[in-house]
Formats: sequence, structure tokens, C-alpha cells
Amino acid sequence: MSENDKTQPSCDDAASDNLSADALEQTMEEVVETLALTHQAAGFFQKGNRSPREKARSEQVRQTAEAMLNAAADQAGGGCKQQQEDGVSLDDPRIVH
Repeated sequence: MSENDKTQPSCDDAASDNLSADALEQTMEEVVETLALTHQAAGFFQKGNRSPREKARSEQVRQTAEAMLNAAADQAGGGCKQQQEDGVSLDDPRIVH
């Protein structure tokens, strides 16, 4: 038995399966929160920036974050509400706390 075998939980251990699932769910929640903040930050950046190139780049980021949020909401079974123009807030129903 190697040293790694001693530290790894058994595949048959139900508690380790739950811990792994809990960790995955928590990670996904954090990813969705990060996407929401990115979406919002890109919107603020667009409003305060005069460079057309930078505005276009931030719009691409905002649209990508929005698409990823919508995909996450669809996968979670939640519907997507119409986006506000200023971005997604942490009160967005797609974000699970």
C-alpha cells in the first residue's frame, strides 16, 4: 500500500461521496457568483470607458458571462428572467447561496 493509498478515502465510503458532492456544489455556486460579478463589472466598465475597443472587449466579456449564467440556470432547472441593462446582481435567482 503506497502512502497515497493511505490518505485517499475509500470509494465505498458514503461520507466521502457526500463530501465530494458538497464540495462540487459549493464550487459551482462560487463559479456562478463569480460570473455574476464579472457580468456586472463589465457593464460598469462599459459605462465608464470611452475607448470603443475597450467597450467592445468588455461587451464580449459581459455577453460570455451572461451566456454562461443562462446555461447554468438552464442546467439547474431554473428559468431565466430578462436581464437588467446594468448587469446581474447577487440577488439574481440563478445564484444559489
